[in-house]
Amino acid sequence: GRIEQALQGRVSGVTIMQNSGQPGSPSTIRIRGITTFDESGNNPLWVVDGVVVDNGAMGYLNQNDIESIEVLKDAASAAIYGTRAATGVILITTKKGKSGKMNVSYNGFYGISGPAKMVEVLNATQYATLLNERSVAGGGAVLFPNISTLGKGTDWQDAIFNNNAGRYSHEVSLSGGTDKSTFYLSFGIQDFEGIVTPEISGYNRKSLRLNSTHKISQIFTVGQTLGYTHQKSKGLGNTNSEFGGPLSSAINLDPITPIVVTDPLVANGAPYNSNPVFRDANGNPYGISSIVGQEMSNPVAYIQTRLGRHNWSDDFVGNAYLEAAITKDLKVRSTVGGKMAYWGNIGFTPRFYLSATIAAGQNNYGKGDNKSFAWNIENTITYSKKISEHNFTLLLGQGSYVENIGRGTGITLFNLPISNWQDASFDFDIPQANRTSGTDDFIEHKLTSLFTRLNYSFADKYLFTGIIRRDGSTRFGGNNKFGVFPSFSVGWVVNRESFWPASDFLNTLKIRGGYGVVGNDGIPDFRYLATISGGYNYAVGSGGGVT
Repeated sequence: GRIEQALQGRVSGVTIMQNSGQPGSPSTIRIRGITTFDESGNNPLWVVDGVVVDNGAMGYLNQNDIESIEVLKDAASAAIYGTRAATGVILITTKKGKSGKMNVSYNGFYGISGPAKMVEVLNATQYATLLNERSVAGGGAVLFPNISTLGKGTDWQDAIFNNNAGRYSHEVSLSGGTDKSTFYLSFGIQDFEGIVTPEISGYNRKSLRLNSTHKISQIFTVGQTLGYTHQKSKGLGNTNSEFGGPLSSAINLDPITPIVVTDPLVANGAPYNSNPVFRDANGNPYGISSIVGQEMSNPVAYIQTRLGRHNWSDDFVGNAYLEAAITKDLKVRSTVGGKMAYWGNIGFTPRFYLSATIAAGQNNYGKGDNKSFAWNIENTITYSKKISEHNFTLLLGQGSYVENIGRGTGITLFNLPISNWQDASFDFDIPQANRTSGTDDFIEHKLTSLFTRLNYSFADKYLFTGIIRRDGSTRFGGNNKFGVFPSFSVGWVVNRESFWPASDFLNTLKIRGGYGVVGNDGIPDFRYLATISGGYNYAVGSGGGVT
């Protein structure tokens, strides 16, 4: 599963909502609620081993590779991330090797999943009875005179749900090293079937990670982290929509319509005889409701429109650092991190007829390919000193960050001379008018920063932290390109005082307060150029609007 789901219910002040039951789908995370009116800017900042990773891309991370997770919820602690910290920060550190003998670890499972609960709906007899009563009450005729022959009819939820959706995970890791070098190596594979028919619902992930550190002299230490993940998912489309999706149709479609029509008189009549309807292996057409229309259709037939569609992604995330211990108190560190992502989708839409409002007149085949690159450089100087019971740690740093370097391409072929996804190809010789393609260059996002942090403690009882960060972002207007984000916090570890009584019931008490200012550049580009638009009426009289 995804790391967001592992955090669910374990961190106070953090709300995690699963957007979809689709295997591998991301969740919405809110740290202490909504902080901006722009929905796109409410996601927290994810930092994995010093590299910023989008919330939607967190599926690349193997949970068993995680050493620790820290959630920065308040401005006083998150201000070190400045203009990106308004919605909170989640810091993830992956596992490193330890000196000593090699350790080999295996973690795996196999399970079965299914829908937790079905929505209770009317069966065919109950549904027809209700329609008869409504018709008679309105002065009409009885619509179903032979109601006793209907029975329970079609249970659409039972028709599409998979009560034995298999899922498995296998993960192997090796770690070890000497007093000079350590390493951590892992490989994992996961495969989840969706609880809606597995032909169009599922998720597969393969991951590989290598982390290492090397002490090359008494002064210099180098290290790196590198993770690669390949993900592939089959999606339903309109999963949570009340319009047109298989789940909404399974709840709203009438139980009188059969899954397939076996009566030759009906199957050879309209609309089956004059439209490209789907048929089962025996040549029987899938049923089309004459009672419920609009966006609702036979969900089993709808599944045929999604066969062969899938999304995929390849993610490389890593960093490398060089640290110099100039003295026992002074350390200098330079870190270079990067993220390379390739992702896309491919899908075939056959010519079909599900209802008068849900149909496609030709066979289309399309795909999209995207690639992006991001990098960051951070240089820090850390000075730590202990004088009697006074402890000081001063951090000075500089950072440069560039992301969203890349482009997306897409191509679609229309009116192909095939009717099933297995035969779909981009090699067909078709007229140029039946072929569209395009390329879209992404807008780079750049950030430059200076920051400092002072940690002070006296006798491990009285604590102080002060932070100042200055950020400049390309997403801000020319008059407000840079921002300064200060913060401070003070703490008192009460249980370390001499008057604190020995107690097994309450052995730790810490009081902390703080103040901080953070920013938010997690917004679309060029928002500072937004225009004003209005209606067509003045407050008095009428006339043209303001644009």
